[in-house]
Amino acid sequence: MAADAGGVPVLRELLREHGLGPYALWRTSRTPDDARLIERAWDLAAVRESHERFVARFAALRPAEAASGDAAAFVARTRLVHAWRGTFERDPRLPGALLPDEQPGRAATRLFVDAWRTLREPADRYWHGLTGDQATDGV
Repeated sequence: MAADAGGVPVLRELLREHGLGPYALWRTSRTPDDARLIERAWDLAAVRESHERFVARFAALRPAEAASGDAAAFVARTRLVHAWRGTFERDPRLPGALLPDEQPGRAATRLFVDAWRTLREPADRYWHGLTGDQATDGV
């Protein structure tokens, strides 16, 4: 099951390459009436728990990490990104209309983006100091 309809052509090609095309069942839905199908395809309770753990761990992350030095910002951002990847891998990124009420994914995403932006400049400065690379915008 693909949460993103944009990925369907790639998924079809992958299944075809491996000889699995004849065994695939395709269904497209854009309505909240498919809650049972969604619950069967993804463990939304585990997704919720993953987001809640992420928020609990990083909610206290404040601009203080950025202000406490470039090295501290680099460490905080590295931990943030590593934890986010684990969360992101579990989350199918379903449209909001297909999610249960009060799914914490949006809050976790907002926290990640805001914290990453806060830590970006000092963390990049520290990295470029370690590597000797010239800092470039966006890297």
